[in-house]
Formats: sequence, C-alpha cells, structure tokens
Amino acid sequence: MTISNLTQPATIAANAVRLDNCINGNPRYYLQAYDFTDATGALYRPAYVKAYRGKRFGAGWVMTSYSLENDIRDAIASVELREAPWATYSLTQGEFTANISDNSGHAQDGSSYWVNVCIDVTGDNFGGHQVIKSRSYSSMKAAQRGAVAMMTKMGAVS
Repeated sequence: MTISNLTQPATIAANAVRLDNCINGNPRYYLQAYDFTDATGALYRPAYVKAYRGKRFGAGWVMTSYSLENDIRDAIASVELREAPWATYSLTQGEFTANISDNSGHAQDGSSYWVNVCIDVTGDNFGGHQVIKSRSYSSMKAAQRGAVAMMTKMGAVS
C-alpha cells in the first residue's frame, strides 16, 4: 500500500489544536483523523501518535512535539516506509457506517482494530462522512460486535 497523503504537513500543523502539556511538560497537539487519508480516502494511523481519548474534538490523534510540522512530515514518511498491510472493512446500519481498520502490529496501545462510526453528511469537507464515535478493539470479532453495538445505541435501524 502506498500512502500519498492528501493533506500537506503544513496544513495539518496549521489545523492542529494545542492541548495541555504532558506530565513531563512536553507540548501536545490534537490532529484530526481525517487529515491522514490516502489517495483512496482510507484513514491511516501515522507514526508517533496516540489515540485522542477526549470528547471535545472527536476522532483524532495526539502528538507530542516541539517541531510539529517536521514531526508530522516524519510520521507520514515512516508510514510510507513500513508499507503496512492494512485492510478496511465496513458495516452499514441505517444512516450510520462503521469503518474497521486493521492496525495489526502498529497500534501503540496493544489493540489492533480501530472502529470509526460515521454518519453520511453530504456537502462537507470530509468526503461526506463525519465521525461520531471511535474505539479500538483487540480482535476483528470484537470490533464487529462493538461497531454494531455502537450503531444500535445511536439509534440506527437495520
């Protein structure tokens, strides 16, 4: 898989939101998940980031950096080098779509499947989808069950 990021590192750095410093005093930034898409529109996890677990900004990544634009450029380049065999699986239930990405061997938190539940919103900048909820799972079966449970809780009609 060849990653050609559609968003330039300077634009990603300009869109980044400054978070509180980490426990060691290093600066942290929130990066939108949709800034990291390849030519096919599939999301991918850049290197050197952790999943954003807050509720304020939605799905995204947290990067600790003193030189944000350079570190974003390095993160994209290292993903291109490792040529990850990621697969994406989609489930649709009503107006919701759950995208399950296989991050085997690349997730820093030990999980290997990332689920994004999206709603179809036409006319926006994110390719018609807005991420409502995200979560990581340790197996594909658990990810599928979790995706269905999340969509059902949000009122999706099958």
